[in-house]
Amino acid sequence: MGESNYAKVKGIVLELCADRELRGKLIIAGGTVPYLVSGRESGRVHSDIDVVVEQRDMEAVRTYLKSKHLYEKDMDSREFAFNSSRLDYGVNGVIDGVTVNFAPCEEHEGGVSQRNFLTKEHNGFQALVTVGMERVALKEMVDTVLVEGREIRLYRLEVVKIMKEKSKKRKDKEDIAVIEAFGYDGQVYMDLKRRLKTMKFQIKPENRLLRFLFR
Repeated sequence: MGESNYAKVKGIVLELCADRELRGKLIIAGGTVPYLVSGRESGRVHSDIDVVVEQRDMEAVRTYLKSKHLYEKDMDSREFAFNSSRLDYGVNGVIDGVTVNFAPCEEHEGGVSQRNFLTKEHNGFQALVTVGMERVALKEMVDTVLVEGREIRLYRLEVVKIMKEKSKKRKDKEDIAVIEAFGYDGQVYMDLKRRLKTMKFQIKPENRLLRFLFR
């Protein structure tokens, strides 16, 4: 399983959120959130860091990666040959050996759309992904916490719990247990779970044959 790299992951998050050009533009998501909020050590290896960014701020992310010599075209969804529309599905950057995934989101009338991409390395195939969340506003899903004196925007524990309940992976069950032990708002959780129940996923694989499976 490997030695925990959580201290390194937390350090990367703090560094990103403290950057002058990125400050206030990043929303931390996924498996690091329960530990950032609770202050607990995760005790496991985090293969990546999930970051949600409003579409209008994605150029600032690419500028940051380029300024740090972390930008690579083959990790930028806009450069994928099969992304004919050149719509932004995010970009990855490897920071201190950890993949950081920056996924764009946009608010529209009645909901939020979040885009991302799958890689062959982690999923066995490459694909563009759109998640549609209706009847919810981004501000309802986001919270701000202080971590070592720095303000970090992140998905609420209730949102992370809802997302992780869709998985059967051991690490996700462990993350849910941390959320439950720390405590969360049950009323907010039930309200968001009811509204996020209608989430819709659209997956467009690079392989044309696989596209028939995701129609």
